[in-house]
Amino acid sequence: MVAEEITVIIPAWGEYLRWLPRVVEAYRKEGVEKIVVVTCGEDVAAGDICLLRGPQGSSVGAARNLGLEEVKTPFVCFADADDMPVPGALPILLDALHASPGAVMASGQIVLSDGTPYPWPPASVFTSQGRLRQVLGQWLWDRYPVITGSLLYTDAARAAGGFPDTSLAEDAALAGVLAWLGRMVMLKQPTRVYYPHPHGLCQRGRTRAE
Repeated sequence: MVAEEITVIIPAWGEYLRWLPRVVEAYRKEGVEKIVVVTCGEDVAAGDICLLRGPQGSSVGAARNLGLEEVKTPFVCFADADDMPVPGALPILLDALHASPGAVMASGQIVLSDGTPYPWPPASVFTSQGRLRQVLGQWLWDRYPVITGSLLYTDAARAAGGFPDTSLAEDAALAGVLAWLGRMVMLKQPTRVYYPHPHGLCQRGRTRAE
């Protein structure tokens, strides 16, 4: 059962706090009972969530690791405050892991709030990088999914060393290590909805490309 097997970790501070109630409610509807929110010292209306206050200036990677220390369930989902699960996503990901011996993570596709595919990697990643880097970058991305919104075995996330202490590509770094520990189940159906905004990586990447 989702309620007994999964903990969701959400780092949120500054501008991202405005979306926190929405994403918490969405994961509650998925059946999740244990939700850990990590802030940079801010006080938020915790309600029935587990609130952890990290030091000011913490990176996203450090915040996710702080939350990981609190996890006691066999599976963990690292979420962002500016996106939500597709309804029914967690049971689908959980079933995929149970049906895949040797897998360490299950991930679905990402769509924008209007239903269109998530434009990732942003065009700025590949502009002026040379054809070889473009091909290599896309090859890696097709095989190593985004960590956020995916479902991982908690022990695998810890065995991989957690996230690096950075706020940029920290999820890609963990995905690269996890790929050496076991198989990644990549589903065709969407499991995560991203809501573009001026402070998000997707929008910033698109702006640099233009």
